[in-house]
Amino acid sequence: MTKTMTTRYDVAEHLRTPEEMAAYLEASFEEANGDAAFIAKALGDIARAKGTTQELNNIEVSPYGLHWPDLDEDLSFSGLFRGDYGQFAGNRGSKCGG
Repeated sequence: MTKTMTTRYDVAEHLRTPEEMAAYLEASFEEANGDAAFIAKALGDIARAKGTTQELNNIEVSPYGLHWPDLDEDLSFSGLFRGDYGQFAGNRGSKCGG
């Protein structure tokens, strides 16, 4: 009997464009079924696809949402909760989703 060799799959390596990232996040919201950990993982995947660890660790949290100044990216809590994932997920909102 031979052993099957596998490699670790990292979705962040395959999210290359803003459109792909938006589609992935939208699909994650649909599949999450209210599971915040599932959404947090998807956000982490997208963050890893977009920047270095140093850029990702430089995050600002406000009452309105999250901001990565080095990447010039924002995620508003209001946009997140109403299903507005940003400018690339159809024409549903602004870049920051807020």
